[in-house]
Amino acid sequence: ATLRIASKEQIARDLTIGAGGGTLDLGGNRLEWFSEAGHTRAGFSIHALTEDAVISNSVGTATLHVTEPGSSAYLGSFTDTKQGALRVLYESDSPWQLHSVRTALLNKESYFSVKKGHVTLSGSLTIHGYGTKHTRDSADFSTLPNDWHYADATMKVRVADKAVFALGSHARLTGDVELESGAVYMMHESVQHASECIEGGLRPESTAAIAAFYGHKGNVKMEATSRLQFVSSPETDVPTIYNGNIVGPGFVEVTCGSDKAPFTLGGTNEVEAIYIKQGRLNVQRKTKTNYIAVANAATLAVQYEGVELMRFRGTAEKTALHQVTLEAVSPAECKLCFEEKRNLCILGSQLQVAEGRTLTVENAFLGSEKLISANAAFVRLTDVELHTETVARVKVPKPLTLKARPGVAPKKLKAKQAVLEYTFPQISGKAIVREGSSIIISLSPKEARSKVIRLCFDKDVSFEAPASVEVKLKIKNKLLTPAVYALPDEPNVLYLISR
Repeated sequence: ATLRIASKEQIARDLTIGAGGGTLDLGGNRLEWFSEAGHTRAGFSIHALTEDAVISNSVGTATLHVTEPGSSAYLGSFTDTKQGALRVLYESDSPWQLHSVRTALLNKESYFSVKKGHVTLSGSLTIHGYGTKHTRDSADFSTLPNDWHYADATMKVRVADKAVFALGSHARLTGDVELESGAVYMMHESVQHASECIEGGLRPESTAAIAAFYGHKGNVKMEATSRLQFVSSPETDVPTIYNGNIVGPGFVEVTCGSDKAPFTLGGTNEVEAIYIKQGRLNVQRKTKTNYIAVANAATLAVQYEGVELMRFRGTAEKTALHQVTLEAVSPAECKLCFEEKRNLCILGSQLQVAEGRTLTVENAFLGSEKLISANAAFVRLTDVELHTETVARVKVPKPLTLKARPGVAPKKLKAKQAVLEYTFPQISGKAIVREGSSIIISLSPKEARSKVIRLCFDKDVSFEAPASVEVKLKIKNKLLTPAVYALPDEPNVLYLISR
């Protein structure tokens, strides 16, 4: 049954939608929802005894202003029509749980707004006969796992300064979330286990098979100082994957309750900062940020369709990346691209590249920190400036014949000729510098007078195609391009000969 009101004065006290369900059509009016309505103020209180209760609007634009919900949970749903928009405004100090199963605010003028307080859309435990529930904490069902009843809402969500909207477990939100400055969007684990009881079933079912029915299916738009917080419970043992895009000058914070339950960003992201406080964050598509901080024992990984290409492991020392874009380019390559040339600050942390994969580092300079600590890693350096740890003049022990680049005649170095040598321990760990890399070496005018420069890398470093590695000499901000040579018996050494 549907009850449509013509004016807000028609309801002045409690309204209950009983066990049989029903729809309250607001008729384009603005109504105030108070827990206790009286003659001194215009408002009413709604009691929904079943999930079949619906608050709707069929004409114009109606507003439902909730200031005192009276109950910590609402079982009903909200709907609109093509001719009638519905705006739900929540503004209360009391937290509110939405267990909606059919909310659909599809009109472009409709939305759900949290002006004040904390609202959570989440699933609930399935109610069985005599009101019993499957739960590990219930004596009559102590041998059965939790049995979940999923929540579902299609709506645009707006969150104001200091307000919180949360997407709990076993719930689906379809629509964008817009965060004003200072607002918080809290995302919890989508499900807790790989197999769970669902909607009254006695046998656990695969939660991966019904992934379309839980999680956030939409994007997040952020204003300055707003936050998206991912928090999972300690008992969760499956990953949570969010495939929407996150855009705006806000912050992303990740706290995983278990190492078995990482949080994965599957969309394109551009945010102010990312903080990984606990657990693991996987990035699968292009992610740009001004700052990434990885806490002790936490992990940041770059993946391509679930396959890991590279990972950072935080340590007790500060682990951070500044003005960087992370991107999985292909199943075999990932990129670290810095906006401005700056130190790759990974002090004391472990940066590992998966075996057989390529890490491309663009627009950075390397100080005394090690770039690689991985087995059989591949590295491509593009426009990377190396700062040396050791500078010395050495003697070439015997005449050397150098294999030149195509088109450049081979040359010989005479015995005992003085050579300016640079040692780079920053690049280490059985790394192979791949074809197409480019390196910038900063020299003083005095050092640049040397005819031959010997670049000596860690003993486990070799070059896939030495003659194709482009090396530029930076002298007073001027770049020169010498000829590059390599010896078969020195795979970790490059010789630069002034042209």
